[in-house]
Amino acid sequence: MADPATGLIDWYSPQHRGILPLDAFHVPRTVKQVRKKFTISFDRAFNQVIDGCAARRQTWISAEIRAAYVALHREGHAHSVESWVGPELAGGVYGVHIGGAFMAESMFYRIPDGSK
Repeated sequence: MADPATGLIDWYSPQHRGILPLDAFHVPRTVKQVRKKFTISFDRAFNQVIDGCAARRQTWISAEIRAAYVALHREGHAHSVESWVGPELAGGVYGVHIGGAFMAESMFYRIPDGSK
């Protein structure tokens, strides 16, 4: 992550990470209903998603971090999931895929529930 104040990149390792085991994952009914409002795509708008995630007053996504993730995406290691309402990007998430795991880095929304 890049420090928003200095731009210096540092390594952060939280003690607890959220893990969603797919064999036991249950999609709540409310999420299923919300999902019907959106069209979902994968890797269709990676740059727009990372830019949407960085578009806030303070962000850890510096130009150097962005360039690194865009390069990882070009090489097939970083991916995005996008939600759309018509032609408008409603939200998305991006992250890195290693082996059988996807590590989400950041998400954003422009339309309520667009990042669910």
